[in-house]
Amino acid sequence: MFIYVTALAVMLGGGILALLCGKKSKAAMFSGVVSLAVTSAVIFTALVLDVFLFRELAVKQFFQIPIAVLGIAAAIFSPGYLAGHEEKRSSYYFFFLNLTICSMYCVTLLETPFLFLLAWEIMGLASAALVMFDYHSEKSKKAAYLYFVACHAGAALLIPVFLFPLYSFHLPILAIIGFGLKIGFPLLHVWLPEAHPAAPAPVSAIMSGAMIELGFLGLFFFLPKQLPMYILLTVFFLGITGAVWGIIAALAQNNLKRLLAYSSMENMGICSLAFALGYLGRHYNLQSMEYAALAGGTLHILNHAFLKGGLFLGAGAVLKSCGTLDMDKMGGLLKRAPHTGTLFTLNAAGLCGLPPFNGFIGEFLIYFAAFQGLIYGAGFLRYSPVLPLWHLPLQAVLQQQ
Repeated sequence: MFIYVTALAVMLGGGILALLCGKKSKAAMFSGVVSLAVTSAVIFTALVLDVFLFRELAVKQFFQIPIAVLGIAAAIFSPGYLAGHEEKRSSYYFFFLNLTICSMYCVTLLETPFLFLLAWEIMGLASAALVMFDYHSEKSKKAAYLYFVACHAGAALLIPVFLFPLYSFHLPILAIIGFGLKIGFPLLHVWLPEAHPAAPAPVSAIMSGAMIELGFLGLFFFLPKQLPMYILLTVFFLGITGAVWGIIAALAQNNLKRLLAYSSMENMGICSLAFALGYLGRHYNLQSMEYAALAGGTLHILNHAFLKGGLFLGAGAVLKSCGTLDMDKMGGLLKRAPHTGTLFTLNAAGLCGLPPFNGFIGEFLIYFAAFQGLIYGAGFLRYSPVLPLWHLPLQAVLQQQ
């Protein structure tokens, strides 16, 4: 805990120092980059040592891995991205970036409901300020306002969840809606395709790769351990709907970052489906289904964090190179930027679940769990796992795109 407290204090102090630098952009960048990169590297090293020395990794520590890795990547990528693009406002940018990542760590560390909700709100407010970084654009202001409302609505729904025990009918539903607004469940995702294209690319990488997954952390810790069947079925069908809806909506986009935002909705649907299958396997006493689904879901969260974070950073490189994110106006980028194009292609192939890339392993475990329910299940479980298989042909179409 001493390492966490010291690292977060340095990170927040670096952000405040960057803010105090004002229009001295180089000093602000130096303070923000060094404090964010070094502290994230220290936390990541501590997590790795915990795994090797103690052979265990707590659930909350697991969610810190994407924050640390993407924090380092965002710190390194940001100076080049800001060059020639609101560089004079680097002090503002790094203050809110460090505050956002610091609050994300606090969300994973704090267990008291009041402190958790306080960190949750600070995370939303700081990231909303980053979404509005390009404040001259009307689209950025509208996206920031929509995201701001979604963050506050989610927090308002979580307040009764924390104040009262979760044994009544309504409160688990409030928890799903409250945390689902952050995850991007269907009908709760309206902010997601608006905020991600508006935010700077490093911020989009953090929000999509590490922040929206924290909604699952909230569901794991603030829902009852034994979930009623209607909750499991709700998450199950939200997962299927989100996966199919996200991938269909992504196919129709011409803005690269907007396409990636809908892809995040799809992948969060896959993760929701995996966790629902895992708990359904536990409910029906099918351990092979439970373990495969939960392992696939956690692995897919990790893979999505790294792959989607890399894709958003790649989109930022494309924007710097072309001056646009409209894919209809692009062509021949692989020749002009071979390194960026190669990395982007590899990340996209992994996210589509193509073997032998890392994204394939998590999705294979999830589909394996679905087949376990199809073969050994009874009642609802015998037929419901067929539904996730509808996602396969749609994913094949996206791969062709």
